[in-house]
Amino acid sequence: MQPSAKSKSAFLVNEIVKSRQRKNSTSSLPLAIPKLKDFESEKQFRFLIEFGAGAASGAISRTLTAPIDRLRTVYQVESVDRNHGELNLRKVWTWMLNEGKWTGLWRGNFVNVVKTAPESAFRFAAYEKFKQLLNKDKASVSFKEKFLCGSAAGFVSTLILYPLKTVKTLMNLGATGEYKSICDCIYKTYAKFGLRSFYRGLIANSIAIVPSTGIDLATYETLKKVYSNAREKNEPNIVEKLILGTFSSCFGNLIVYPLLFARTRLQSNRNPCEKTLSLLMQVWKKDGLPGVYRGFFLHILKIGPAAKIDSKLRSKTKPNRSELILKKRGG
Repeated sequence: MQPSAKSKSAFLVNEIVKSRQRKNSTSSLPLAIPKLKDFESEKQFRFLIEFGAGAASGAISRTLTAPIDRLRTVYQVESVDRNHGELNLRKVWTWMLNEGKWTGLWRGNFVNVVKTAPESAFRFAAYEKFKQLLNKDKASVSFKEKFLCGSAAGFVSTLILYPLKTVKTLMNLGATGEYKSICDCIYKTYAKFGLRSFYRGLIANSIAIVPSTGIDLATYETLKKVYSNAREKNEPNIVEKLILGTFSSCFGNLIVYPLLFARTRLQSNRNPCEKTLSLLMQVWKKDGLPGVYRGFFLHILKIGPAAKIDSKLRSKTKPNRSELILKKRGG
């Protein structure tokens, strides 16, 4: 017996009503739709944001200041083998332009940029790990603990990537065509001087990290407090913070610069027998205090714009000044 048209219509209406009821009951369930802000608040996404911002800003700031960095490197290394008055910045700059044209001013910058991303990753990961080990049962991390963790993280990342720093220095000093690529530089250096040559100057660099970081942080916090009290304001603005931060960085580097000077010279492998202390004594006897601070002006000239570029590009992540100093030390 075939169903009537009326019964078919009633069946269809009933199915439509049931379908709508199912949809309504489903839509009434509370659905947790994740938002972008929720993701950003998660630790892993925060890491990606800071890591990306740090790598990008570091690469851009290094590229823009690369000519100054290469001029300083060549001037420091060559001055040790020259008598007083034989070498000056104008002569080094002219040689660099004649030897490699304008593109030669950026020689060695690529390897410096390449190490930026892994350097940031290693330093960030080590910093967080040291904080966990040192601060298991506490709710917050003290300044002293941040300083210790930051210094340790800087040392670990430097230890891992120090050979790339040496390669950068060697390519800075190399003539046009001397090294065809990063791999070619590594191969030739290893064949001529061995594995230890990639770690020359590591001790001087490591010794410089801790005091420069502490002096930088202490000077910045002190200047900020004194300035705020003098101007009767709670917090300096972004421009004032940049000026205070640049001054504190310069002061921190002033104390340890002879060690940085020795590190660069040792990285060049010009004299495999040179040691940090003997090198500084040799330069001191020959040229006095100006000798061990040769190139300091260029070093400071690089810090100013690099810090401004870096802080501008990283401003969206809003890093704490103290943690930013701690994470970037060792570079």
